Amino acid sequence: FPGVEGICRQFEAVGALVLVAENPWIKPVGEKRGGMVALCQGHHNGVGAWPIGDSTRWSSFEIELSPWRTSGERVLVLPQRGYGELGIAMPPTWGQTVMSRISKFTNRSIVIRQHPGLFRPKEPDFSKAWCAVTWASGAAIKALVAGVPVFYELKDWVGKAAAKYGLRDIENPFLGDRLPMFERLAWAQWYLDEVESGEPFVRFMEKL
Repeated sequence: FPGVEGICRQFEAVGALVLVAENPWIKPVGEKRGGMVALCQGHHNGVGAWPIGDSTRWSSFEIELSPWRTSGERVLVLPQRGYGELGIAMPPTWGQTVMSRISKFTNRSIVIRQHPGLFRPKEPDFSKAWCAVTWASGAAIKALVAGVPVFYELKDWVGKAAAKYGLRDIENPFLGDRLPMFERLAWAQWYLDEVESGEPFVRFMEKL
């Protein structure tokens, strides 16, 4: 929203801790404890900082990672709504240019899945996908869970450790170990009852 970033920087300038809350990138199986939010210090889209613990938090989500996809007919493009902090939010022209830029590096068909805030269905269709391309969408985190390789264009995207930056290697995706990225990401997501208890705020103040 206009003016919010400036207000946040004023608070930071006098030593305040500014946390950005947004939709979680991935939801635990069954959502046993209700809803979640993602919390990061200073920035949105997972670019901010957060205190990281051990692997047990990710394990508690009970999310199974599917094997990497090594075949597929199409490139699935996952854009965002494009609002937020300048330099982190998806550029207004990204969705208009990405298809032509992808086509320089592959002959596969290219399909754009519009953001579910404006269109349906809500969940992306990963069938027949060779890979997913995003600026920094949470839907690309779901792609990684589903074993669909991801290419991204926000350099500090939260999923970068399990994906490839840029489009040039689109026929040679990252197929390495995803687990460390998910174990880190899990500590940026908090159940609503945890937020109500103040637990994440204590961690941020003590460990960052």
